[in-house]
Amino acid sequence: MKLNWLRLFLLLASIFINFLALSAVKLSSQDNLRERASPLRLVSLKEKETSIPKPESFEPKKPAVKKLVNDAQKPAVKPKLTEPLETQPSKGDEESSAEQKEGSGELVFPGSNGGSSVDGNDSGNGEGTIPTPKPFSDDEIKEALANYREILFAKINANKEYPVIAKRLGHQGKVKLSFTINSDGKLLSSSVIVSSGFSELDESALAAAKKANPFPPFPKEITEKTKEFSVVINFELK
Repeated sequence: MKLNWLRLFLLLASIFINFLALSAVKLSSQDNLRERASPLRLVSLKEKETSIPKPESFEPKKPAVKKLVNDAQKPAVKPKLTEPLETQPSKGDEESSAEQKEGSGELVFPGSNGGSSVDGNDSGNGEGTIPTPKPFSDDEIKEALANYREILFAKINANKEYPVIAKRLGHQGKVKLSFTINSDGKLLSSSVIVSSGFSELDESALAAAKKANPFPPFPKEITEKTKEFSVVINFELK
């Protein structure tokens, strides 16, 4: 019997302890819910405050003031000046102007531009003829040819080679070459017109002319497009 009462007492004690534990859990859960609910409420209140639109400040528009411009302030319109009509001078005026220019030593033809003097005949259209280049005299042409021929001879002679066989055999002689070049100095053809009597010397002279190609261009005194020249190449043992 005592054991039964003891068991009953223990059972009741355990039920009471469980009840206390459950009540404590409920209280703690309610506190947590309150704590969670309070910030949410604050947030909702703030959102409500921000959602309410603030009244816009109303500023009355100022009426546009139009500036009145007086007639005195308007810019004055400048009248357009009409250009005077050009009148063509008569023949009598042209002759008188020519006589006046003659007194100053300047010859003016009627119809020329601005009274400019022109050498040669005038066509009467106000345009002067292009002056033709002054031709060279015969002496100038001869002097230019002589100087140019010396240049050709010096260049060919600088490229001359004495054949070894001719030196051993003691061959000597003079070869007269004839060659044609154009105005740019390009060699077009070459030939032996007077032989030295030895083929190796003649061939050496022709080879020297080919090695000297191209030559300097023609001077301005030589107006031909192509010209034939002749030089004498001397082979002499020393």
